[in-house]
Amino acid sequence: MSLRLDALPDPAARILDELRAPPRLVAHLTLVHDVAGRLVSALRKRWPRLSFDAEAVAFGAALHDVGKAVVREELSQPGDRHEALGEQLLLSRGVPAHLARFARTHAQSEREALALEDLLVTLADKVWKGTRDEPLDPDSHQLEKNFRRRDV
Repeated sequence: MSLRLDALPDPAARILDELRAPPRLVAHLTLVHDVAGRLVSALRKRWPRLSFDAEAVAFGAALHDVGKAVVREELSQPGDRHEALGEQLLLSRGVPAHLARFARTHAQSEREALALEDLLVTLADKVWKGTRDEPLDPDSHQLEKNFRRRDV
């Protein structure tokens, strides 16, 4: 049995190379990106008329923890400094704000209402970690409150 993962988008891979991101971070981002792709595929299959930006989800999942390339202690211990820093790193490299935001929003599901794309990146990160987040649990009434409704 072989493990086949979706490759990171080229722009994301270039940014990680520029930042000399450690292999552990690149591996994590690759896994989360792959999970996000699987979530997007499942959503498209189940709800084909659901409107969301799948490319933004892919990019966001690929770089959600990019700030950890600089705040390396957060690779092995809890912390949130990498979130705002990651967004700023991406903006300074010309990444549009609507894509750079994922570096900040991937851990914000309890603090602010998020778009579906942000929630998918957050969920992909949680799935990979194997953690349960009450507001993202399908049985939680909080889930509805955490994202803007879309036409289905």
